[in-house]
Order: sequence, then C-alpha cells, then structure tokens
Amino acid sequence: MSAFEFIEGHRDEFRLDVMCRMLSVTRSGYFTWRGRPISTRETRDTELKTEIEWIHARSKGRYGVPRVHAELRAAGTRCSRRRVARLMHEAGIQGKVRKRYKSTTQADAAHVPVEDLVRRNFDVSRPITVWAVDMSYLPTKEGWLYLAVVLDSHARLVVGWSMGERLTTELPLSALRMAFDRWRPPPGLIHHSDRGSQYTSHAYRSEVVPVLRTSS
Repeated sequence: MSAFEFIEGHRDEFRLDVMCRMLSVTRSGYFTWRGRPISTRETRDTELKTEIEWIHARSKGRYGVPRVHAELRAAGTRCSRRRVARLMHEAGIQGKVRKRYKSTTQADAAHVPVEDLVRRNFDVSRPITVWAVDMSYLPTKEGWLYLAVVLDSHARLVVGWSMGERLTTELPLSALRMAFDRWRPPPGLIHHSDRGSQYTSHAYRSEVVPVLRTSS
C-alpha cells in the first residue's frame, strides 16, 4: 500500500495535513495522485503554511498567531489573522504561553521581621523622612527583567533604582546605594520594605541598619 492509498483510506479518521507530514508527502502530491485539481486557495495555503513554519522556527517556537501574522504583514504577505490561526492549527504549531505572574520577594521564615514603624500611613509631611522600597518585574523578549526602586513617600519620587536579570539581594542594595549617593539622607530616615528575603537578609540589613531606621 502506498502512502497516498493509506491517506485515502483514513481521511475520515485523521487530518490530511497531519498524515501528509507523518508520511513525508505533500498535499499537492496527494491531490495529484487522486486526480483532483488543486484550487488556487489550497496552493496558497500550502505556501503560507511554509512561511508560517519558517517564522515560527526562527522565533524558536515563541511566536503565536499575533506575532506570526505581524511578521507576515511586515514581509509584504497579505492574509487575515484568522487564516494564520487556521493554518497554524492545521500544522499543529502554537506559540509559547508567557506566564502572567512572576514572583518577586518571598518571606524567609529564618529571618526575624522588624517593627512596622510606618503603620500603613504613607501620608508623609516632609521629604526624605520615609523611603519605601520594593521590587517588580518586566517581561521582555529575552525573559524577565527585575526592577528595584526606592520611593520617597512624601514626594512620590523614585530616588533610586536598579535593574537586573536575577532576583538577588544585590539588586535592591544597588537601588539603595544610588539613593544614598544622590540624596545623602539625614539621620532618622525610615526605610520601609516588605518582608521578602532580599530585604531581611544579613547582607542587606548589615548595610542598612547602621544608617537607617528599618521598618517592614
């Protein structure tokens, strides 16, 4: 039994494009064997699918329908997003789903938290009396990028910041050092953070405690 005979006998069980790919034959070859003329649309679908598979492979499997469609349009290929979605589905390819949440700070049970000196009141009357620190993350094409900031609670002004690819203690320390170098805070300034392990670590506290009043 030839590959085309197998395909013909199993059209009701499996998708045509899947069988052609598994048996290393083309849809056009199958239709030629069958004696059925290939429509212009089917020919164009085959060409588009080849372009789509190349774009998807070039993106290392990251691109989904919107990005593949955008790449096709940028290359001058006119087609609808719906058509791209159909062809990608038929080819059995899809983009990588990016996680919508990325953890930042996590508490370490081994670290004893300090007193909350702010009492959730961030309505501060004077500048450079309370600095609130925090970390966040930004999704990029190359992965997650972490951001640590130092915010003056009175002015709502970022007085120090740092970015990096790893969520380590050095990240918030770099942001705090920038704030110190730029503003030279007076004694008594309150440093308020959450109870994440980066802020409660020995390395962080050993640099902060001697010069600031810590709060969490």
